Amino acid sequence: MPALEGSADSTVRSLFKVSDSFQLPDGETEYRVDYAEDSKNNFEKLTEALGPQGLVPWLVGTKEDCSLFVRKKQPTAPSRSSIPLIMALLTFASVVLFAIVEEEVFAAFAPAVPWYAVFFEFGSCIWAILLFHELGHRLVSRRAKTTPPRPYIIPGVPAVTFFLPSLGIVSSQREPAVNRDRLFDVMAVGPVVALAVAVLFYVVGELTTVQSTLQAQGTQLVNSYISVVQVYPSALQFAIDAVLSPFTAPASAGFLRISPIVDAATFGFPLTFVTLLPMAFFDGGYLLSAVFGSVSTRVSTYISVLVLILIDTPYYWALAIVVLLMAARPFDIQTRDGVSGISSRRKAIYVALIALAILSVPVPQNLATFPLG
Repeated sequence: MPALEGSADSTVRSLFKVSDSFQLPDGETEYRVDYAEDSKNNFEKLTEALGPQGLVPWLVGTKEDCSLFVRKKQPTAPSRSSIPLIMALLTFASVVLFAIVEEEVFAAFAPAVPWYAVFFEFGSCIWAILLFHELGHRLVSRRAKTTPPRPYIIPGVPAVTFFLPSLGIVSSQREPAVNRDRLFDVMAVGPVVALAVAVLFYVVGELTTVQSTLQAQGTQLVNSYISVVQVYPSALQFAIDAVLSPFTAPASAGFLRISPIVDAATFGFPLTFVTLLPMAFFDGGYLLSAVFGSVSTRVSTYISVLVLILIDTPYYWALAIVVLLMAARPFDIQTRDGVSGISSRRKAIYVALIALAILSVPVPQNLATFPLG
């Protein structure tokens, strides 16, 4: 007697080699199956086939001793927590304050630029980078037919987090991913899309800079806002500047070429670095867990905190404290296919993402000013 009625049971048996099946309480069904090379792909097909019937499969155990469970799909409970909204509002307030500081800098260095243009361009570009990060997660989640993770935007604090209006975005899974591949895809696309938007803004800003009317009197400056706290560009920004140099006019001796769009775009590079660091609840923590398992993430979180403390002066210390507080909470990725590993292609992509994070981090001041001779 089949454990499931009709097409659902037939679909399971067409995709997996079933050795036995059992009817469990509450309409749940267990199949003893043989794991094969195509089982990961077949599990994805099974998920898509059973979804319209209100059923969800789970694959548990090991490749040598594997069980497939089919359960009724439970609706995702809507979140009644106001914490994400509160954090978003605090981040909005932080961006406004940073935009005011930016406008004051332009009032001193380039008073001809209208204050509202500076305020709007800087603030809207910052929010565009943050929103496109989340949009990337949502678009891939929609393609994967899963609920996107719940985002928590960590606000920055002027004069404490210096050049970071936001300390990054942490995520919480609202439902298990189909497998490690799907989880990796959802978490990887957010930082990549945000960086792409930041690069676009950076290019536009560099091509539309204006020369300051006030000389930079002996102060090491890179651009009007970031340089106020003496933060140096990342390797990626140096590369973009080199490509754009034939198309941009150099500033007169002692003066600056400045742009609020460049300053806002500059925020996107350390944001990418922070987001991709293998820290629990950040995208990088989910990515590392998908590739190597959740046990490695706890160790990598503390190593990342050490990196944040040592990489430069106290620019990242506030973030390090936040990460330490979150590290006290248990962290584990959730997938319905608990047997299959991650694909080799995604392992290679992960290495590329780590390289991208390194290229995006602002060059530490102590290295940028290190005497070479």
